[in-house]
Amino acid sequence: MGCVGKVVVRTAVIGACGAVAFVAIAGRAKTHAILHQAKHNLSSAVDRFVGDPVALREQLKSLESEYPKRIAAVRSDLTELHTQKDELTRELAISQRVVALADQDLAGMSELISRAEDTISQQASYTMVKIVHGGDRMDMEQALAKATHIRQTRDAYVTRAAELDRDLGFLAEQESRLTDLLDKLETERTEFQTQLWQLDSQIDAIARNGRLIDMMEAREKTIDEQSRYKVASIEQLHSKMADIRAKQEAALEALSNRRERLGYEDRAKLDLESSSGIRSGAYLGTSTIEIQPKIVEITPDQDADCDEDFVPLVRRDH
Repeated sequence: MGCVGKVVVRTAVIGACGAVAFVAIAGRAKTHAILHQAKHNLSSAVDRFVGDPVALREQLKSLESEYPKRIAAVRSDLTELHTQKDELTRELAISQRVVALADQDLAGMSELISRAEDTISQQASYTMVKIVHGGDRMDMEQALAKATHIRQTRDAYVTRAAELDRDLGFLAEQESRLTDLLDKLETERTEFQTQLWQLDSQIDAIARNGRLIDMMEAREKTIDEQSRYKVASIEQLHSKMADIRAKQEAALEALSNRRERLGYEDRAKLDLESSSGIRSGAYLGTSTIEIQPKIVEITPDQDADCDEDFVPLVRRDH
């Protein structure tokens, strides 16, 4: 029963080690995913904090702090596994030694029993044959019982040695996996520490880009809010001045064209008025002569000769 209990305990311990190794391997896969995500940022991501430099730095610190914990856990598992392996190796050696001793005793007992049987067949029936083995004196029946017990013990330890050898094979596989995992974790930690400054530089670039975007948005908002004579940058000043000059030149050109147009209109009006004066027989700045009609008055007392002495009246208007 004690042997069976030990086998059960060993099997449980080996199963627990397998579970720990599985958890460690799963943790490694997750670590790979996070490391890949941090290295490539920014693009994918997959990381919900990719736009926040502070959160990214916290992620990197958390990831960096996880490596020592996982490496320590794997080393602890390896230490425990080595202890169990040493114990099983010692038990295997003991079992193999028991089998070897049992084989020797069984071979000796088989020889003694064979000689005793020969002696009994040669001696008289009243002769008592005793077998001496390992300081014990026993008759044939006792010798046969002892040989059977030795054989059963040998078979039990042969079975136990086979189980121990199988358990040691499992432990060897786990040791190989844990050793590989430890090497990879240590390598990843070294690479992570080596590339940490690059990741930090990328985070700084993200922060700078964020500040630059905020500044550009604020600048655009300021430009939109400025009046036509207020500027927020040298470029906008040049643009405003060019716009003002263009508007002023356009206004001056319009006024100049208007004066020329008005000059032509005045000349046209004078020409039209002059033409109208010629057609009506009147000129500006000249006098007109109005000839009064000849009036002849005839009265009863007037002689006919008076008509010849009449002079018509003439009125000159200046």
